[in-house]
Amino acid sequence: MFGTGFELLLILIVALLVVGPERLPKVARQVGLWVGRARTMVQSLRAQFEEEIELDELKRDTANLRRDAQSLKAQLGQAGTQTETGLRKVSKVLNQPISEWTAADESNSKRSGATPDGTGAKPGNVELERSATNSGGDAPAVASRVILPEKEATKP
Repeated sequence: MFGTGFELLLILIVALLVVGPERLPKVARQVGLWVGRARTMVQSLRAQFEEEIELDELKRDTANLRRDAQSLKAQLGQAGTQTETGLRKVSKVLNQPISEWTAADESNSKRSGATPDGTGAKPGNVELERSATNSGGDAPAVASRVILPEKEATKP
């Protein structure tokens, strides 16, 4: 209603009348010490609350990171399993003797009169094709298929 300055002046006049002029400096010093201690306590409590809030945020971030890491680990495990399965299939095919490959090719070519892919290519031929990524014609030719002569294919 009046203002902070006026209220403070009113408190000092009442204190002077209640305590007296001799004891007023001592009481003012004590009040100042208590106010300082109260401010220190408030500041330490505020700092503790801020630390707790930061700690909660760090815990939340840590939990999110752990969840993301577990998800990533599961995805990597799944990709590793798929890769391992694919490599096992490739390894199984590569570990077959060449005679099994040529036997299957010969039986297919005898039935159809052509090679297994139906092109009718003769043994010893190399088919070349341009890279699909560069259809401008300036890509180097890449051997897409090599047909071995029957004599070389059946040798152990």
